[in-house]
Amino acid sequence: MWGRHALLTTAPSVLWRGMGRKASAPPPSKPPPPTPSPLSLDRSGTATLITIAAKPAAKKSAITEFSPEGVGVALAAPPVEGAANTELVRLLAEVLGVRRGALNLRSGARGRRKVVAVVGLDPGRTEELLRAAL
Repeated sequence: MWGRHALLTTAPSVLWRGMGRKASAPPPSKPPPPTPSPLSLDRSGTATLITIAAKPAAKKSAITEFSPEGVGVALAAPPVEGAANTELVRLLAEVLGVRRGALNLRSGARGRRKVVAVVGLDPGRTEELLRAAL
């Protein structure tokens, strides 16, 4: 009788509180997503890939912007017979302090969106040099 009497005098919310449920730990925090960058390493890890947004036929050649979509480059050469691509390689070699042979146009030879590979520079140092040229 004692057990039944105790149940009747205790409030139901007290009886059911915590019964059948385990205390849940807070969900594990996810690392923040990486910030998008126009720079990446190639598959072999030996070259830095730079996404370029080329603007040919400008008054002078210069790095104009550094954004997640690409590095903006104004080129003082017309987009005819590879003249703009040659000027792009010349400008990047000058800005990055590498030989022209260390640069390789991987894609976009006939378009404004290009990908250039730079051998011998890591993405961090490449970003520093490109931002300094702005």
